Amino acid sequence: MKLPVWLLLLGLCLPVQSFARTLLFIHGMNDSFTWEPLHPFLKQEMGLTFGGTLSVSPELVDGYHPDRGDYFFLKFSSDKSHLEILVSEVAQAMEKLYKDRKELVEIIGFSVGGVATRLYLIDKPINHHVKKLITFHSPHQGTAWAYFSEVRRIAYGCKSNPLCDKICEIFYKLGDNRVEADILLDLIPPNYEKPTGLLAIKNVQAHPLDVEYVSVVGEAYESKNMNAAIEKLKEGFNGVMSGDVFMPFGYEITHFVQSLFLGEGGDGAVSIYSQNMANLPWFKNKLKIVKIQRLEENEFIRFSVRERSRLTVIKTHSTHEYGATNFKLMSLLIRDELWK
Repeated sequence: MKLPVWLLLLGLCLPVQSFARTLLFIHGMNDSFTWEPLHPFLKQEMGLTFGGTLSVSPELVDGYHPDRGDYFFLKFSSDKSHLEILVSEVAQAMEKLYKDRKELVEIIGFSVGGVATRLYLIDKPINHHVKKLITFHSPHQGTAWAYFSEVRRIAYGCKSNPLCDKICEIFYKLGDNRVEADILLDLIPPNYEKPTGLLAIKNVQAHPLDVEYVSVVGEAYESKNMNAAIEKLKEGFNGVMSGDVFMPFGYEITHFVQSLFLGEGGDGAVSIYSQNMANLPWFKNKLKIVKIQRLEENEFIRFSVRERSRLTVIKTHSTHEYGATNFKLMSLLIRDELWK
């Protein structure tokens, strides 16, 4: 049956919803406001429109307007929850955003936000609705801070023990809530020979090849403040690790101190090795360097992944705390001008 000409013409006149792009920013642990400082830059410098905040928690949803935004924020119901919960919340946000926009999403994840998104991609190799994943300072292979969480858990679990009391006193003096989050139990650096943790199991699994991956790796310059913090940690744990209960953690504590700036280097929270997706077991034997270039203090390395996808590793000088405020790099990433 042929449709009337007037009906065909009417169809041509109806507005078709079309978006230039869809960006989703996902925060890290202990800081759901990671990306808030970017608002003026994204709006004024990039000319983008904020489409609101998504969350599984209704009280965190803020001005969500999928029909007139370019970039969106995802806020976790709790940024200290176990990693599997965060992965589930990424999945729910992606389903909603794609349903409302009908467009592939470019995700920019900071710290554990990047890890949760990557694990979401592993869990959903097709129909994931992701075009590009950019991770900033993400602990893809865990963080030495997780050892502190485990030591703290043991110490707080044993009562009326002088050794445990000493450990608890050290954590109290440190005053760092990074060691209190449940998610740290999922971020203990993986042992691939005896894979028991989530990262050890997932990091060897296939990643979708229809996604472009970008890994922003930060290494902090040594500073008096950071070195003072390291000395404080060394002093606090000096002699404490001699107890039988904590003996297994003796190496890890030393490794933690070294991983900040010494040895393998890091951003003060995550080692260089862990931040770099090229070091993940699944990627390692599938990469081929196709281009290297430098821009000021940044080094860009582009890999092909089985000639079907690509991974770009960007090495920068930044602490974990300030890793999300590199506006110049963000501009290059959003405009896709790294290689021009």
